[in-house]
Amino acid sequence: MKSLNNHGQSLVMFILMIPILVGVMILVIDIGNTIVYKSHTDGVIEMVLDLALDKKIDENQVRDLLNENIGDNRNIITISDNEINIESTGYVKGIFSNLFGFHGFYIKSSYVGIKENNKNVISKKK
Repeated sequence: MKSLNNHGQSLVMFILMIPILVGVMILVIDIGNTIVYKSHTDGVIEMVLDLALDKKIDENQVRDLLNENIGDNRNIITISDNEINIESTGYVKGIFSNLFGFHGFYIKSSYVGIKENNKNVISKKK
């Protein structure tokens, strides 16, 4: 009985797996970029809310601070007597997503800041 020569099977499997491994790595990079962008946006919004509640700055100043720190986002700001609402929508370009016909991810952050008992209360809206 003849024995089969299996020496090339590992190489063929490795070559077939390379596109899958590269795709997974690019997807991980896209998700990582999105998480970093979301975290940065949330931090800037919280900082601006804290400053706005302490200094009593107006809507234009809040918008300017947001634009300086998170640039291209679309920011909706509502200021009432004791409350400031900020809703920010941004866009993160993707690498992997281009393969599926869309070019990135939309990120939305919504926060409300309230002054209670001389204390700033900032919470994320759901």
